Amino acid sequence: MAKRILIADFDPVLLDVLSLALIPHGYSVQTCAGVEATISAVQTQRWDLILLDLIGRAPHEEAYGMVERICELAGGSPILLMPTSAIAAEWAQANPRLAGVLPKPFGLEDLLRQVGEAVDLQPQAA
Repeated sequence: MAKRILIADFDPVLLDVLSLALIPHGYSVQTCAGVEATISAVQTQRWDLILLDLIGRAPHEEAYGMVERICELAGGSPILLMPTSAIAAEWAQANPRLAGVLPKPFGLEDLLRQVGEAVDLQPQAA
């Protein structure tokens, strides 16, 4: 069974590009373009990985709180944060609840490597 990845970002072009990059490698992908849709998706479904960047549209403290809430709701699903700012990347690297940090801009090789490492840590769904 394909590993299930949720991609959450405000940029619809990036959502499409990431989906197109991951699907040929055997991943099942769903995208969310906002906070409410992301929260709903993590509350109602189990994910093998969540790629997340919803930080750019809110003040840092508010955005960090939202990431913490998604971590709580994700039920142990690993989360890779894809921050744009160096401040957010530093915060993410210090956050033990996150599986990793994939700072933007990143290349296809970095994306595939980090996604592969994160989903390999998860047991296969029955």
